[in-house]
Amino acid sequence: MQTVSCPTEEKVDPRVRRTRKLIEDAFRALLSERAFGQISIADVTERATVNRATFYAHYEDKQHLATTILRDDLHGAMLARLAPGTPLSAESLTDVAGALFEFMGRTLRACPKHHDEFRETFSVTLQETIRRFIEEWIDHDPKAMSAFPGAAQETVVTVLGWSLYGGAIQWSTQAPRPPASLAAQRVVALLLRSSGGPKRGEPR
Repeated sequence: MQTVSCPTEEKVDPRVRRTRKLIEDAFRALLSERAFGQISIADVTERATVNRATFYAHYEDKQHLATTILRDDLHGAMLARLAPGTPLSAESLTDVAGALFEFMGRTLRACPKHHDEFRETFSVTLQETIRRFIEEWIDHDPKAMSAFPGAAQETVVTVLGWSLYGGAIQWSTQAPRPPASLAAQRVVALLLRSSGGPKRGEPR
């Protein structure tokens, strides 16, 4: 898969990166200890050893911090499953879906009692991250849409994105849960069988 970063994107000063990492690592640690609603900006700044002015120089509020972390972490987890130039296929989509399922499992397992709060607060961010990832993937794979004859790209992106997100949420509530890779494979197989998309091992 081609890089999805914008070549004209503004370069971030290393000092800014270090400060953001301190704040984000502090928030991740706190999120593993308590619910999102129980974490204050004061908690984050104290753990990160920065002052409130520094926090607000980088993030608008706690919500902005949380959505930034989730978006970047999820995007990185999915991108890590694809070698450069990987075309969209049953196998590669299953790999990406597996990364999504594993991410959701790790994130919700950190605070399982607050599953509903997490879903209500961050569902839009997660869905949009998945949707944009698939959109960029299709944009960089000129043959991808041939697997969905007669469908508009926006429809394909939306259906795949929402379905994978919904599958990950549903899987994360199961007890016991099947392995993420198996659950992802089942969801992708159902999606592609319904859409007429590429089957596993089938050339496009």
